[in-house]
Amino acid sequence: MVAALGVAYTAWQDPNAGGVFPQCPTRELFGVDCPGCGGLRAVHALTQGHLAAAADHNLLAMVVLPLVLVAWGAWMLRSTSVVSFRLPRPPAMTYATVALVLVAFTIVRNLGGVGFFEYLHSSA
Repeated sequence: MVAALGVAYTAWQDPNAGGVFPQCPTRELFGVDCPGCGGLRAVHALTQGHLAAAADHNLLAMVVLPLVLVAWGAWMLRSTSVVSFRLPRPPAMTYATVALVLVAFTIVRNLGGVGFFEYLHSSA
């Protein structure tokens, strides 16, 4: 419910134009993009139907959001007893892989001077 309200507010208020949105502490303190930088703007662009703009703000969010929605949907189905199934536990290697992807994305999106890496900046 809280997530739905957050998405609704982000759809209503453009993070590019202001509103009550938090600033990224990593960007404020260190001047670099974290893996989530541009995520609110990407969600706003998605709610407006602008896929290219959403990918421009945070490409990783465009890949991760569908996976999160599927996982959330499976969890909701199981928790409401609509469907009875067991969710498999992810192997320990999954957590290491997610951490590695986040670190690699953070490093690559902050590299300058290379064409595609410039595209990965959150373009604030």
